[in-house]
Amino acid sequence: MREQLMQYEDCYVRLDGGGAVTIGNAKLERRYRVADGRLLTVGLRDKHAGGGEWLAETPSEAIALPWLGSAAETAAVSARVDDEAGLTRPRLLVAIDLAYPEQQTLVRWESRICPGSPWIGQECQVRRLEREEQPAGRLVWTSEALAEDGGAQGAGQEEERLDNEEHAKAREREDRIDALALRALHCRYRTVALRDVTDRNNNLVGGETGLLYPNERRAHRGNVLVLERTLEPGGLLVIKEGPTALAHLQDTGADFRFAGLLLTVCGSGLSDAAGFAEEEGDAFIRAYGTVVGVCDGSRYGALAVLRDYEARKRVYRAERDYTLMSNTWGDRSRDGRVNEAFMTGELAQAGRLGLTHVQIDDGWQKGTTANSVVAGGVWSDGYYAADPQFWGAHPERLPGGLAPLAARAAEAGVKLGLWFSPDGTDDYAAWTRDAETLLRLHRDYAVEHFKLDGIRIGSKLAETRLHRMMRRVARESDGAVCFNLDATSGVRLGYYRHMEHGCLFLENRYTDSGSYYPHWTLRNLWQLAPYVPTRRLQAELLNVQRNEARYGDDPLAPAACGLLYGFMVTIMANPLVWMETTGLSAEEAERLAAAVRLVRPHHTAMLDGHVLPIGEEPSGVSWTGLQSITGPDEGYLLVFRELTDRAEGRLRLWQTDGAPLALRCVARLEARERLVDGAGEPPLRAEADSDGRYAFVLPGPLTCALYRYGTEAQELLT
Repeated sequence: MREQLMQYEDCYVRLDGGGAVTIGNAKLERRYRVADGRLLTVGLRDKHAGGGEWLAETPSEAIALPWLGSAAETAAVSARVDDEAGLTRPRLLVAIDLAYPEQQTLVRWESRICPGSPWIGQECQVRRLEREEQPAGRLVWTSEALAEDGGAQGAGQEEERLDNEEHAKAREREDRIDALALRALHCRYRTVALRDVTDRNNNLVGGETGLLYPNERRAHRGNVLVLERTLEPGGLLVIKEGPTALAHLQDTGADFRFAGLLLTVCGSGLSDAAGFAEEEGDAFIRAYGTVVGVCDGSRYGALAVLRDYEARKRVYRAERDYTLMSNTWGDRSRDGRVNEAFMTGELAQAGRLGLTHVQIDDGWQKGTTANSVVAGGVWSDGYYAADPQFWGAHPERLPGGLAPLAARAAEAGVKLGLWFSPDGTDDYAAWTRDAETLLRLHRDYAVEHFKLDGIRIGSKLAETRLHRMMRRVARESDGAVCFNLDATSGVRLGYYRHMEHGCLFLENRYTDSGSYYPHWTLRNLWQLAPYVPTRRLQAELLNVQRNEARYGDDPLAPAACGLLYGFMVTIMANPLVWMETTGLSAEEAERLAAAVRLVRPHHTAMLDGHVLPIGEEPSGVSWTGLQSITGPDEGYLLVFRELTDRAEGRLRLWQTDGAPLALRCVARLEARERLVDGAGEPPLRAEADSDGRYAFVLPGPLTCALYRYGTEAQELLT
């Protein structure tokens, strides 16, 4: 007997009897059944892209935790609508709770589905089950009912049990967080493996491709897997919401496994000593999550699902999330120059340059870290043990505290940001204290951007507490606070974990060590853009006049490219002016200010668009760029002619169908120190060749241009 448990717009959860639960919306539907005390996936239907049913008739066990050997005794379902206090788009949350009294454990399988979205997210959560406690919600299955029924799986229902192969795999103590028994044999797949820890990695995107084969067992690393049917339309997107392989907890050696047509997502991050939280409120420890989406099988179709997923995970506010920020750490003075007079000058200079934020890195605080010019500091943990007032303003460097700098920031028309490192002692046991510190700094000094650094996540309890800290700050600041999550070293959250809390501080690059090249920055944005929206990334611009001798006669050296070229590389992300801006020459400062004036009016529109790579992969000698799709037939093109003698570049664009385009130049870099305002220039006409590529011409090597584009029909209307 079917019963609609809850509906929110086009999203619904339905109880179909016999332990069956269906969750869906107008785009897709996923079906489960609780049988023999286990949660099985029995169906996944594409309702809009023509893909139909994706799964075979044989069910697959959704969860297999190696330390959870027994079967559940009861299962209940509940549902609610939630938006994380405004951080995310509203979504229907459905909890299937499985009670394991013998192990005093409650396992929650929480699904989230958004109105009109072609994807559904899942996450396994665990907490301690109290004595005599029953799972909340509508009871859908009990072991007693099964026994009374003689083992039947529900009146009028065909018995659905795990087959022998599935039973064998379950006994292997597999650590899985999702499983899909695929129906179609003729499919190709590709995985996308992302890397962080960028202090030692600069090739951030990898992956593998293959065809399904019924006798093959194969393991893959990655955060994203795309499956495409070869004989008919249809595609499946699977995301693992976890860190990169460099930061897996309880690492299983793989993220995705194929056993013939059975696809499993591996590695919960949980252990048998997960450490159930004891704080009040949400006591669940969360495994890594998954997302399953459906698309038409085209390359853009899968990327559009990824874009929709990201847009629902965080509600973007341009004034909070889209920044042109400066931070002095890039000039390698560390905290040695941080004082009131120096930072007052930096704030004034940021105002003249047209930047939005100035972030004071390590050194504003009273406590000393291991990165200080002063020896004997601490790092990652032990902050409060070293000094209970660690996070007060430094009494010698900032004798008036932060208030004078907050006032100077307001006068300059910029916002003040700060560096902060949560205390990792005992798995971030002081997370509430850290949250109160951050909220105090926000309330007293209007700080909205905190760079979170020094993070070392050693357990799921540590991750849970870190998430609680960020969530509390976000909620109690009414969503005003944004975190810049450092991805440069350590065991951290990666690209897909808790992404609702802000953006990524992607890289530490320095001219002092020769680790900064503008084309490397562009390449990382170009490679990441399909999978990590550039509006979630900070991209660095350094003072190219520093350390010129370090690069010798390298033709791709920062100084050879120039400050303006380096700035243009960053504009489809969040530019991070990684330098002491007061150290710029007067001429360079004026050139940068003029560039900011040209670009800043378009920055929000570009980041609101779908930014994707175009042209050749950046190599220093390519024709390359980025495209921001802002509407069905309009957007922005950022085109680079790197150090190449080819006077013309032919670039294939996204979602233009080869139609003639009208290009209006916003800004054009014609030489190292010459950026031209394109306002007033007549539009250019661009036609696609027989291969669907458009021709671009720029005046010389190491030049670039930013265009607005639209179809010729749109141009006639305007």
